Amino acid sequence: MEFLIFAIVIAALAFVLIGLYNSLVRARNEVRNAWSQIDVQLNRRHDLIPNLVETVKGYMTHERETLEAVTRARQQAVEVSGNLLLGNWGHTFVFRFLHIFARRHSTPV
Repeated sequence: MEFLIFAIVIAALAFVLIGLYNSLVRARNEVRNAWSQIDVQLNRRHDLIPNLVETVKGYMTHERETLEAVTRARQQAVEVSGNLLLGNWGHTFVFRFLHIFARRHSTPV
């Protein structure tokens, strides 16, 4: 009888230790999986950086062209302010201004 009680206690202790070991292994695997997911996300971000740089370059080119067009139009407005051909300049300015707005719609996204 004493041997049976001793065997049951040992078996229960073995089951507890096996359960504890399995929970520790499961926790270790979850931590490894979490770090793996972080690495994957960081690699994805790293792979997107060249695309971001190209997008910014395209937008920078567009903005430079727009700024140059506005600067030229302003300079012409200053030059023409003394002339009597203001009506002709106004037509040219409106045309260029509409051209700038049309180019605004083709801004790289």
